[in-house]
Amino acid sequence: MLAMKPSLQNEKEFSKNVSLYEVDYWRPDEEEAVKFLKPGKLLIGGVGAGRTVGHLLKKGFEVSAVDISPKMVEKCKELWPNVEVKVMDLLRTSYGGGYI
Repeated sequence: MLAMKPSLQNEKEFSKNVSLYEVDYWRPDEEEAVKFLKPGKLLIGGVGAGRTVGHLLKKGFEVSAVDISPKMVEKCKELWPNVEVKVMDLLRTSYGGGYI
């Protein structure tokens, strides 16, 4: 039996339960990490359903995002229609544009 590629396995796993990931919260470690970044263009890899997007927009970031799960990207676009969100495998992403 061949093992499933990790990226395909992740896509299937995260696409199963989108509702688990659409909650809105901001962790203390995320707040601490953002202190080290200057607001500007920010690419979020593995954005999921967009849990962190609103918090980052409020802090002045120009957010673009990618996720491997088409269902997660669909939910993120639904919640944040003005944010560019694409289906991409983070291990194979070539996303230009000066993002931090």
